Amino acid sequence: MRTRAAKKNILIALLSNALIITIGLFAQRIFVNTLGVKYLGINGLISNLVAMLGIAELGLGSAIYYQLYKPMHNNDHEKVKSLVGFYKKTYRLVALVIGIIGIISSAFVYRYVGSQNINENIVLIYYLFLLDAILSYYLIYKRSLLYADQKQYLIDIIHVIYMIALNLCQIAILILTNNFYLYLGIKIVMRIVENLILSLLTAKKYPYITEKNVKKLDLVTRNNIVKSIKGLSFHKFASYAVLNTDNIVIAFFLGISAVGLYSNYYLVIAALVLVFGQTANAVTSSVGNMMVQSSKRALIVYQRINFAVYCLSVFVTSLFFILMQGFVALWLGKQFLLSEVVLVVLTINLYLTLMRAPIMSFKDATGIFHEDRYMPVIEAFINLIFSIIFVKFFGLSGVFLGTMLSILFLHLYSYPKYVYKVLFKKRSMKYYQTFFTQLLATALIVSINYILSININSKYALLTLLLKSISCITVTGLILTATFYKSSEFKYFRQSILHGLRSSGKLKITK
Repeated sequence: MRTRAAKKNILIALLSNALIITIGLFAQRIFVNTLGVKYLGINGLISNLVAMLGIAELGLGSAIYYQLYKPMHNNDHEKVKSLVGFYKKTYRLVALVIGIIGIISSAFVYRYVGSQNINENIVLIYYLFLLDAILSYYLIYKRSLLYADQKQYLIDIIHVIYMIALNLCQIAILILTNNFYLYLGIKIVMRIVENLILSLLTAKKYPYITEKNVKKLDLVTRNNIVKSIKGLSFHKFASYAVLNTDNIVIAFFLGISAVGLYSNYYLVIAALVLVFGQTANAVTSSVGNMMVQSSKRALIVYQRINFAVYCLSVFVTSLFFILMQGFVALWLGKQFLLSEVVLVVLTINLYLTLMRAPIMSFKDATGIFHEDRYMPVIEAFINLIFSIIFVKFFGLSGVFLGTMLSILFLHLYSYPKYVYKVLFKKRSMKYYQTFFTQLLATALIVSINYILSININSKYALLTLLLKSISCITVTGLILTATFYKSSEFKYFRQSILHGLRSSGKLKITK
């Protein structure tokens, strides 16, 4: 049951995100063509500024998810109702805090964005983003039930419908009116609709949560949540700092147009990371369910998930590096290209970010929030300080070099010390051996693909991209097979796939 749920969640996540990415790319082109790169930069920068207010959430969602696994598994309806009720009250308080801080922060918007020659009022644009952020916290608490019950796929299905409808409406608004206010306003309307639909679905699937006789959450659970939040608050702070300060640094040192150019690359990167993130979320609920019942096979399961994610990461990283420049030129035009040096750094960061998914799944599923609470703060500090230093010497690529150092800090210090050793009771040497073997193999594969791709050209840009894709996928597959053919993980997946082809396929990862 657990494996079937994980497979369904992963499949739906992949399909839904493929649709979201496709329509998102089309919408981005319409946005650039109608409003221009300056609006793109403003959109990205204010979005990051408002996202920073999400620090007020302090990781409450992750803490509640972890507490829900056991009562959902045991059908303890009373405990579930108490948790959901607590979640509801605290999230509405979070929304209120974000609103207050957001209104106060509006006085400083012009300082961050600068004086831009546009028709719209920057502060009003900021308030529209803020309202969307506040509304996202209402009714969202009910999603936790679907997530903890391994029904992430239902959230994904509704979200993809929301994203398709939203993008189509925004495209129509841009083409018909060129009105940026309406473009942002429709997102608020669609956000309300999505939350209402999810709320009704959850109430139908778990009718007991609508009952009025909800007991107050017991003191032990409340203390556990508070303890987790104390640790998660550091993680949340660092996460928002790392993800949202790059655009602020770029805007401050290089200008709003540079933010707009990077936004096009970031759209693709964010889409790829989102796919991996949602796939990891699909697995996380199954891992959490497994750890509640038995943790004996945890290391074996982790190694299998890590290997699977690694193989996918190598394909994605190689394709990104080989195709990105040609894709942007075809998609938007050569005037929107960033330098090859920037692309190299972005590719490395993409690989390192994707490879965080396996260990983060286990970390979140087992509630390791308090032990490593200071590590994300150090990560954020490294990212911001070195990005500011390097941007002065290396320009745009310097911003992302700072990010690279911060991600490496987690991979090489935090994860092996606070997750790998704690969960699997193993020395870190095996972790480092796997990490560097995979990193060197990835560098080799990407380099070979790049050398081969130089000689692949056609007078048709789309055909060139297609031929390079085929070459990249083929070469990557052959090298991965030759490199890891004798590994236990490769043998496991090979045997599972062959067995699945013979018996209509039941690929088991967590059993």
